Amino acid sequence: MQLFQFFFSAYPKRTILVFIAVTIASVITAATLLALPALLFSLLGRDSAKTQFINEALVYLGIPPSAENLIIFLLTGIILQNILLASANIYAGFTTAKIVKDLRMHLLNATTASEWNFFIKQSSGDFTSSLTQEIEKAGDGYGNMVLIMATFAQIIAYLSVAFFLAWQIAVVAIVTSLILSYFFNKLIRASRQYGRNEAQLVRNIVSQMSDSYRSIKPLKAMARERFSHEIIANFTRKIKRLTRKNTVASELLDGMQEIVLMATVILTIYFAFKYLELPFEYSIVLVILYLRSMKLFGKSQKQLQAYANNQGAFEMTQELLELALANKEHRPGHKKHVLNGHIELKNISFKHGDNIILKDASATFHYRKLNSIIGPSGQGKTTVADLICGLYQPSNGRILIDGINLERMDIRHWRGQIGYVTQENTLLNTNIKNNVTLGDQSFTDEAIYRALERAHCREFITPLPDGIHTQVGENGNFLSGGQRQRILIARALVHSPNLLILDEATSALDMETEQSLSHVFKEISRDTTIISISHRPAMMEVSDYVLAIEEKVLIQK
Repeated sequence: MQLFQFFFSAYPKRTILVFIAVTIASVITAATLLALPALLFSLLGRDSAKTQFINEALVYLGIPPSAENLIIFLLTGIILQNILLASANIYAGFTTAKIVKDLRMHLLNATTASEWNFFIKQSSGDFTSSLTQEIEKAGDGYGNMVLIMATFAQIIAYLSVAFFLAWQIAVVAIVTSLILSYFFNKLIRASRQYGRNEAQLVRNIVSQMSDSYRSIKPLKAMARERFSHEIIANFTRKIKRLTRKNTVASELLDGMQEIVLMATVILTIYFAFKYLELPFEYSIVLVILYLRSMKLFGKSQKQLQAYANNQGAFEMTQELLELALANKEHRPGHKKHVLNGHIELKNISFKHGDNIILKDASATFHYRKLNSIIGPSGQGKTTVADLICGLYQPSNGRILIDGINLERMDIRHWRGQIGYVTQENTLLNTNIKNNVTLGDQSFTDEAIYRALERAHCREFITPLPDGIHTQVGENGNFLSGGQRQRILIARALVHSPNLLILDEATSALDMETEQSLSHVFKEISRDTTIISISHRPAMMEVSDYVLAIEEKVLIQK
């Protein structure tokens, strides 16, 4: 019911419109079917009290109850019914597309707005699988719901006509449906669990595939790629077993429905002729109604099974979304301030779990100077940069921006002044221009070329036939490591940041390029504050100030 409630609460107008269209279609169906026995009696030249009532209703509507008019009435009703149902299904399709789009944006916004500590602990496979397959299944669930509504509306129409002609037959159909629902309920619940299990296994596969692809070069070079494949193969075997179980459940559903349907049809015909002594015309209509209603009931059970399967996937996405919302980043500060002075750490303490990274550490990063942080790996150099960005919050102490406590500042406005380059040189699978601008159309080509020039990218971009429109490939594989790193530096420079953070940003570059870029950074530091985390001599030589982390504190060198 969780998915059903979500649709009605999130998209009430659209769902109500579809429901109204389906309801009107079912009313037309019932009216059309009522005209069928009247037509049969008219063709055979016979009459009955119930057909007289139907004829009087048609006269009231201004339709003379002749055979020709009854045929026109029947055909018109069938056409109108199908137009309404087709319109409802088309509109439901549009709604499905909107649901998928909205859910994707909602999850994307929730995850990117979450605390950094939460974000880095989540598996990329969970997000990727949820944004693609699971949300698609949630959208399919809306289509299932519309089909279920339409099917049940038609069943009600058929049973209403059957009740009018012979209530005993309608009761038999209702009882049969309830009995079948009781037995099929377990299969439907199993489908929901199958949907959850399948979604989790697909998440595992996506995560493993993503990790394997990123490290495929060394794995292939060592002829060890088959070991990562074995992990994925294990997940696919589990999905295979789940699919088999779901297939068995589905086929059992079909087989049981067919057996029960045929048995009840035979018994109903026998009961109608032997005990109810219904007119032959009624019996024909009732058999048609019974067959149609039971067939539709079987169809509804299949849709319920698919709906339950899709609900399992939706629940996985909803849980991830709720977890992201529960870990939303809360920064109460509202002050918007442009950096025009020093950045100071005052008695900062910070720890990851029980691991103390910084303890009562203080330091000053000088305005429009190149400030470097050195120290052994794992001692907290990157943590200092992340604290200044507001990605982490210190357990004690203050971070001052021109004397203003970072807690009082609008964190997004502050981060908008920062350029950040890491040692991880992964690019987007698009062209060079989009990798620099990240799709932001506000940057002019002049600004893009200026950033590329400052990052020493022009020398390898100029010979390319497509220039900045050259595709870089998956993870930037069409470029060398140094070229990828320089494009990332250009990305950090394109919006002219007031603070540039370089976290081992030159580690993938050759000595000559690093030496050249080090002097570029020195030049940039004349109008931009730079904090560099590096062990490389080239960066150390051009630094104005050097800080070292020793015994969990920052020391001026």
